[in-house]
Amino acid sequence: KMDLYTLSLKEIDELYNNKEYKKAIAICEGLLERENHTSNFFNSYGALLKQVNQYEKSLFYLNKAIELNNKNIAAYFNKGLVLSNLKKYDEAIRVLEDLVNTKEYNPNECYCYYLLGMNYLEKNLIDKSTYYLEKSLSINNNFNSALINLANNYVQLDRLDKSVELLEKAKSIDFKNPLILYNLGNVYEKLERYDDAINALEETINIKHDFYQAHSNLGAIYKKQKKNNEKAIFHFDQAIFYNKNFDDAWNNKTSYL
Repeated sequence: KMDLYTLSLKEIDELYNNKEYKKAIAICEGLLERENHTSNFFNSYGALLKQVNQYEKSLFYLNKAIELNNKNIAAYFNKGLVLSNLKKYDEAIRVLEDLVNTKEYNPNECYCYYLLGMNYLEKNLIDKSTYYLEKSLSINNNFNSALINLANNYVQLDRLDKSVELLEKAKSIDFKNPLILYNLGNVYEKLERYDDAINALEETINIKHDFYQAHSNLGAIYKKQKKNNEKAIFHFDQAIFYNKNFDDAWNNKTSYL
């Protein structure tokens, strides 16, 4: 028979899984005055605070969880997430690299590699970012966020064919994601695959009509091809309609006047 404290922890987990974070936090706060909390309790409370963007407070309780049990893998993972959200990239990297190098079982290993890739990207260390995003995809090759960001890295590394390969895979997983289609269109344009670029960007604005950058890039392709000035001007006008301060569209349209 479970005691009241254990029942409360079970309810907290159920509420967390149901995304009822505020209710779960209220139970945690009611338990805080109790002595002899477990590491898992502090990790659960820290994870809940993370979900409602109380990052500093979350970090405090995650550190308490780690003090009580320095092998609490979930607490280290949540700490890495919180530090990433706080833009404390160097600290996040230290925590996450320790985590992926541990011999303990880590159910979030794929996401740890992804977070490392994104933290290194924030530091503009593209090679390091690429290494970790590739590691993430080696565990789950259908992880779309990793596919998209690694594809963007490949553009910066001038590996355009590889970027297209990843974006086409990402599109096959989530074919109505306008960001994937937009990025794909831009890489096709760099490869001078203009018909493919136009199709991808048209798909983008069919899904998200106010995607002004896609309109502007479509206009730029039509302008470059010198085949359809009316369409070029139309898309520059659409970009300006959705964002009147978008200089690229203004500058391109002005060149027609």
